[in-house]
Amino acid sequence: LSTRTSGRRVTPAPMASETPKQRVLFVCGHNAGRSICAEAICRHLRPDIEVASCGTYPSGTINPNMVAALKEAGIPTEGLSSKSADAVGGIASWPRAITMGCMDSNCPRGITEDWNL
Repeated sequence: LSTRTSGRRVTPAPMASETPKQRVLFVCGHNAGRSICAEAICRHLRPDIEVASCGTYPSGTINPNMVAALKEAGIPTEGLSSKSADAVGGIASWPRAITMGCMDSNCPRGITEDWNL
């Protein structure tokens, strides 16, 4: 849905159904507990938001106690995995990147807020 005016391409604003999803990235050190939990809960409660999580030093595994707690609460855990920032396109590619409070002074660039959990 674009038109040409004087040789310039003019693109109208997206319609409501074309509005891009909000995007939120949860970041912590190992991406094994808190950020995984935040990703799962956000995805469950707000399916309208694109959400992911990553770790600056991902462990490669998820804390089994976290998985059990999520399942007990009725929150799906399928598809969750410990991953690096590169695996989610880099922290800077996310307009909202939230740390879980476990980053100390090693907080990567691009973080927009810290929940201090």
